[in-house]
Amino acid sequence: ETIELVARHFNEIADLNMIVANRTRERAEQLAGQYSATSIALTEIPAYLHKADIVVSSTASPLPILGKGLVEKAIQARKHRPIFMIDLAVPRDIEVEVDELPDIYLYDVDDLQDVIKENVKVREQAAEQAKQIISVQSDRFMQWRRSLDAVATIKVFRNKYQRLAEQELERSLAKLEKGENPAELLKEMSHRLTNKFLHEPTRQLSQASSSGKKESIMIARDIFSLEQKQKK
Repeated sequence: ETIELVARHFNEIADLNMIVANRTRERAEQLAGQYSATSIALTEIPAYLHKADIVVSSTASPLPILGKGLVEKAIQARKHRPIFMIDLAVPRDIEVEVDELPDIYLYDVDDLQDVIKENVKVREQAAEQAKQIISVQSDRFMQWRRSLDAVATIKVFRNKYQRLAEQELERSLAKLEKGENPAELLKEMSHRLTNKFLHEPTRQLSQASSSGKKESIMIARDIFSLEQKQKK
């Protein structure tokens, strides 16, 4: 059920004192027992509502179970400390008029849909930025590839680095879907791409240097347009 998922999530992210309410005390006790929570029947909500900083409701009731008057009394008992309320029920569990009360932050399914759409938009933008980073990095390394005469070498080179780019894109998009920070992911992907693209050329240059192959080093400097500063 929805509330079971909510309880599991709250239990994972913080050490909270949860109160579980259900039509029957027995059902409430079953869920509460999993998370060391307090169990109550729906009829006991008036006596406990003022203790809640966060209220999440999702029942199959055809009528609201939390009215404006009840919530107003709870706010008064809390000396106007705010309550964050999330109504996941369809139809509503919490009267629309509750949102008119000061110190109440009420969100329903429609509000959450807007949040989801915004998150999807942010992820799509991050994905597009990731593609642009891959395009820029690929272009930089493809510039010297065009100077190679061997068509077979060019094809192998392109396929190799395209696979590396696609692997990094899949890795970053998977993390993005898990909700990781887009900016941090873009930074990490750029760093990983640079390291992967430079690993083999760097290794070959090191071997050429150790073997005294100055000509190979000079060719590499020319290919990558590297200007060595003259020592004074």
